[in-house]
Amino acid sequence: MSDNVWRFIFLFACFALKAQTEFQFPIRLNPDLSGGFGDLRKNHFHSGLDIRTGGKIGEPVYAVADGWIYRIKISTKGFGNAIYIQHDNGYLTAYAHLDKFIPVLEDSVFNRQRQVQQNYVDWYFPPKIHRVKKGDLIAWSGNSGSSGGPHLHFEIRENEETIINPLPFYKSLFQDTYRPVPEKIRFRPIAPNAYIQRSPTPKEFIPVSLGNGKYKVADTVFIHGLVGIEYVVTDRLRPEAFKINVPRVSLWIDDSIHYRFQFEKFGFEEKRQINHHVDYKVFTTKGEAIQRCFVGDGSTLQCYPEQTEAGRIQFFDSNPHSWKLVFSDIHGNTTEVTGWLRNIPPPPFPTFPETSSVKPGISLVQSDQALYIKISPVDRQTLEGLEILLDDGSKQLLKPTAWDTKSIYYHWEVQAPFPVKIQNKSGSIKQSFHYRTLIYPGRDNQFEWEGLSLLTKPGFNPDTFALEIKNQGMRWDTWSPIYKIGRKDHPLMKAGEIRIRATRPIPNPNQMFVANCEGSQAAYLENQIRSGDYYGASFSEFGSFCLACDQKAPVISSVTYKPGGSIQFSISDSGGAGLEENSVAVFVNEIWLPAELKSGNTSQQKRSIDAHLLPKGEKSLEIQVSDRVGNKAVKKMTLP
Repeated sequence: MSDNVWRFIFLFACFALKAQTEFQFPIRLNPDLSGGFGDLRKNHFHSGLDIRTGGKIGEPVYAVADGWIYRIKISTKGFGNAIYIQHDNGYLTAYAHLDKFIPVLEDSVFNRQRQVQQNYVDWYFPPKIHRVKKGDLIAWSGNSGSSGGPHLHFEIRENEETIINPLPFYKSLFQDTYRPVPEKIRFRPIAPNAYIQRSPTPKEFIPVSLGNGKYKVADTVFIHGLVGIEYVVTDRLRPEAFKINVPRVSLWIDDSIHYRFQFEKFGFEEKRQINHHVDYKVFTTKGEAIQRCFVGDGSTLQCYPEQTEAGRIQFFDSNPHSWKLVFSDIHGNTTEVTGWLRNIPPPPFPTFPETSSVKPGISLVQSDQALYIKISPVDRQTLEGLEILLDDGSKQLLKPTAWDTKSIYYHWEVQAPFPVKIQNKSGSIKQSFHYRTLIYPGRDNQFEWEGLSLLTKPGFNPDTFALEIKNQGMRWDTWSPIYKIGRKDHPLMKAGEIRIRATRPIPNPNQMFVANCEGSQAAYLENQIRSGDYYGASFSEFGSFCLACDQKAPVISSVTYKPGGSIQFSISDSGGAGLEENSVAVFVNEIWLPAELKSGNTSQQKRSIDAHLLPKGEKSLEIQVSDRVGNKAVKKMTLP
């Protein structure tokens, strides 16, 4: 490299080192974490550090460097009460789940709330209005928003959309000598004709510790076809601390780097890419985070600096091959897991019994366009194949592609014409399908069927997949059939739009909404729209959807007040549309006052008006509550 390039690298390194030394820790308790950057959460990577506050609300929170407050957000969801600071060194920091702000900020927020007459606001300040110095008190920690207990969520960002790992800035505060612990290694067949240990199903192994951070999988793993390695690993800052994710993983095959995962930052648009990085079905159904050492088709996550064949493994000889997984944390503590792989083709199909004493059962797994069919126990008739009836009236014979000691497996690439039903020769095995369309990546997709319309944008799904849609009939509280769309264990990378047309008379067009109908009551979806005869909304997970109507006004109850104290009241909505954050407006002597949420959700809430905001003497009180489709309740009374 040229001298100028080396000079640039040196200056950049100096700036990075200087930036690290500029940040102080945001609280003054002994640093301790309940969550780390990149921890695996449903549909997103954790975007910062969860700093413990001793289980208490009210721990002072300080600005970590010079800068100015550019944003304050108050919400019942997400980050709750949050402060965002733009620093003079170019970085941004976020402080979330706060209880209260310092008085000057509380006054600013109150004035803003009064100005817009909204309890919950997202307010951007002009540059450098609220300057802060390193170490200035800015707020007190709390438990607001979507928080499971008192703590401070803290982030460092390169810009508004890119979050980076804060731990490297505070390595000296955490004396970490604890190595990552590999809990499980799993080998997964990726192609239809792939085998692990002569079976077409994943196989798990518990690594054996050899001491000093060395582990091994004792047995040589027999593979055939295209396979991938997956793992479950945990790390702690010390043995009794909370588990956090390991940010650096590398896979070596025959002493050559095959795959590398290095998670140091990510953009908000990448947060759902976690669904590519883990086994989504296991994660959502069992809560176990099994991470992959191969890159999912269509993944856009920028954390795989090195990979060969996208991390997938296949051998064409019968020689033993070594493999090694290396796990490293921020402090350089390293763990290695080693083992051997060997390509062993599966034996030919055996002679199965003519019939089975137990009626065969069938199970299905769909991955994008691939449909995997498992039947067990196995008899000779099943081995002869399955007959597939297609939606154009034609038939095809599907032959098995794999087997193990108890089961036989089939593989079908789903495409138009779509399969309607499969069955064996005797009809003892039958399965119906409801495929309607193919969803293509990288383009807009629109599909209409009966009174349903679906719209998706590029990035909705990374690969072409076949979509099942089933009309499940109507319910007494729905104004359309309930449409079951896709499978809940199929991950989506971004939201799509669903539109539904009513199939029975509408009492009031403004009271209609598209809902998730998984439970006993229809649940309101976000981003509701109306387009001609259709009502629409966005969805980010597959499920069952319908058109619902809310004809019930909210209810205001349990209003309590003692002179000198606060006003307490409860509100509820049983019609299904639910309450928004700013559904409530309270006027005392015709002056709007904020009504803070004390507890509750979109259907039932307790609210409070602080005593110091109330005038002395007799006063008029008016509470207005609106649900999300405009049903309104008003309560007026005079207080002493």
